[in-house]
Amino acid sequence: MGMGVFETLMVHRGVAFRLPQHLDRLRRAAVRFAIPLPQNVEEEIQLFLKVLRPFDQAALRVTLIGGHGTGPDSDPGKPRLLIHARTPGSVPIRGISVARAGSPVNPLGATTGFKTLNYLEALDARRVARLKGADDALRTNLWGEVVGGAMANVFVLRRGVLLTPNLESGTLPGITRGVVRELTAEGTVPLVERGLGLRELLEADEIFFTNSLKGIVPVVSVDGGEVGDGVPGPFTRGLEEAYVKRVAEETGRPE
Repeated sequence: MGMGVFETLMVHRGVAFRLPQHLDRLRRAAVRFAIPLPQNVEEEIQLFLKVLRPFDQAALRVTLIGGHGTGPDSDPGKPRLLIHARTPGSVPIRGISVARAGSPVNPLGATTGFKTLNYLEALDARRVARLKGADDALRTNLWGEVVGGAMANVFVLRRGVLLTPNLESGTLPGITRGVVRELTAEGTVPLVERGLGLRELLEADEIFFTNSLKGIVPVVSVDGGEVGDGVPGPFTRGLEEAYVKRVAEETGRPE
């Protein structure tokens, strides 16, 4: 029935990156959709993380399903917590191409801004983008503002300023998005969060997506047109290095 919320985390030798932030977002989603969250959810995750200690990296998914049964007759008073892990995918070194695809995101929609099981539209956007020959989708909202990828936040470097959609546009309050905000606050390039027009992407010097499993992903093409020189730019590469260092600092993983 799609009544559920989830979080996906990167795990390094049994240590989940930004676990408190992921748990906080899961709790907020559970409250928003009135799904009782088990009090021992963190303990359950920690038990699972112990099993993952022998592995260098793993993708951990924590799913809270709103009740037993199927369809509208499901009992919301009996939620289920599911935890599973898998090998994370790789990111092309060359960067990725994106294309506009998918139905407009409604910033006022009930599920907008939350990681819910209702992400058929995002998957369909990615499918259509790939039919166009792109690696991922670029989604816009009802007013034509850029929201992000199918399942990623987007950042645009343009004329010495880093731009990213604000939450009012319908973008997800991403965990990796938050790390980028921290890293840029320590640098010299200003970060501005606001409504972002498609033209600003087409005129960008550099673009990158962020995602908890893939980190920082350079975007080298939008709708068939090259971004900058058509290769990952120096700012994005430098930020990637800073991100890897931050992950290493917080998880104890060698860089």
